[in-house]
Amino acid sequence: MEQYWHRVKSMMDICGPPSWPSLFYSNASILEAKALLQKERLGLSNQMATSQANVANERLGLSNQMETSKEKLANALYLTKASLHPDTGDIIPLPFRMAAHVPVNAVLLVGMLSSRTVITTGLWQFLNQAFNALQFYHNRNASSETPNDNNILIASFLGAVTGSVGVGVLLRKAAIRYEMFAKLGRSLSIRSASIFANCVPFLAAAAGKPLQISLMRQREINEGVEVFDQNGVARGKSIIAGKYAVLTTIFTRTLYLAPMLWIPFIQSAFEKRFTILQTSPRASLIFYTVHCAFNSAFVTPLCIAVFSQQASLPVELLELEYHNLPRSEGERIERLFFNKGL
Repeated sequence: MEQYWHRVKSMMDICGPPSWPSLFYSNASILEAKALLQKERLGLSNQMATSQANVANERLGLSNQMETSKEKLANALYLTKASLHPDTGDIIPLPFRMAAHVPVNAVLLVGMLSSRTVITTGLWQFLNQAFNALQFYHNRNASSETPNDNNILIASFLGAVTGSVGVGVLLRKAAIRYEMFAKLGRSLSIRSASIFANCVPFLAAAAGKPLQISLMRQREINEGVEVFDQNGVARGKSIIAGKYAVLTTIFTRTLYLAPMLWIPFIQSAFEKRFTILQTSPRASLIFYTVHCAFNSAFVTPLCIAVFSQQASLPVELLELEYHNLPRSEGERIERLFFNKGL
């Protein structure tokens, strides 16, 4: 449990409220933070840093007079952790960083939960699935990359979005028909039809997740991911580790959709209690948006932290070639590590 809460704290710096300030830094500041950490890893002291590094510190909002070297490095680590891909070291495009997940997702949640027609359901499901598909791609394990991946990416994106939107549209049609039958007295009750209608956004998004993630990260499934020993030495690629990475991501990314199940009911309770939410559509929309953002801000890190991003598996569970690896610096290799992706 202690390890889990440690992962939650780490995920808060990547996709929770503490990560949001990182969205306001420029690409130049992020690269300068990366350079600062690289110099530290090369053993260069803060006193020997060049004037360029001092410019980097200023752009990172650090004060040489008020902050210690440790604090500067911690701030640089925070910024790079929230903005750079752990495998490639490249800057993740701003909309698809995990730090941007809650602000964007709050708007998407409001749109999906407010949809009551087939057209609006299809539109908001498309926007949601398109955003998530690209976010999955930019936060994948990138150790299996090959040149000329564009055709595969485009085909995967279209397949993932089309399949997910199709599920949402079919479910909304079923919900509308269910409500119609309920009003005619041909089904269980109007209340049960209403509950089903409120669950459509969750069911549609949840049904689309396995298709979406597996398509956008198919290279990990088909070709495996790079695995490392405890000293960071690459030992090859494992398809089993790749499948584990994708399956655990599907689980956590479906789990964090849970607020979609209770948000409509809580919203309805507040609207019955407070007159302003009944009489003012603007106030109701603002409250709905804040309500969605609040849930997403805390539920997302809690769910994603169920599995560590830097995952590991016992060598006995991997391919036979990893069962009897030579010792690494005198230590027996019992587990191999890899980036699970987010």
